[in-house]
Amino acid sequence: MRPNRVKQLLKKGEPTIGSWCGLADPYANEILFQTGFDWIVIDTEHYPIGIESLRNILVAADGCETVAIVRVNNNRSDYIKQALDMGARGVIAPMVNSAETAELVVKASRFPPDGFRSVGSGRWRFVFDGANPPEINPKILAAVMIEHVDAVKNIDKILAVEGLDATFIGPTDLGASLGYKSDEVVDAIRQTLDACKKAGVPAGI
Repeated sequence: MRPNRVKQLLKKGEPTIGSWCGLADPYANEILFQTGFDWIVIDTEHYPIGIESLRNILVAADGCETVAIVRVNNNRSDYIKQALDMGARGVIAPMVNSAETAELVVKASRFPPDGFRSVGSGRWRFVFDGANPPEINPKILAAVMIEHVDAVKNIDKILAVEGLDATFIGPTDLGASLGYKSDEVVDAIRQTLDACKKAGVPAGI
């Protein structure tokens, strides 16, 4: 079973570099996934990538060293389940503003006994070489977007959620929630990064 290189690097405290993709075409993604990035985030929140397009992208990405992560278009558990069932090796959930929502994201990303992800017969069985569901849990990256002032206010509680692998700061939405006041946005980003460092949770931006 191929390891999740991104999780391995993050656990070592090493940086990872990637890009975001809003292209639905599998041929374009096949090229993108072979450019040497550590990870590519397939953005289904802000781009016209439907469920069947996502399936085709993940098929095209399979076998590449670059780790396929899906930014789900909602932090609901059913969106997380579908992305992972089709072979994503991680998810980033948008607008996670509380510890309760962060815990839902983590639990939805894990099979029992670590979470409540349901066991279906999706592509994940091929991607992970038919491994038993609990064995796959450590291979899945669960990350949350910190992109609202409420998330910054609750950052310590969010970071305390067991099993949370990483955070990703969204400066634009964070700025919108703060009324586009640049000084406050910079302070909020610094506060988030300081909290992540203190808690030992990797932060991306």
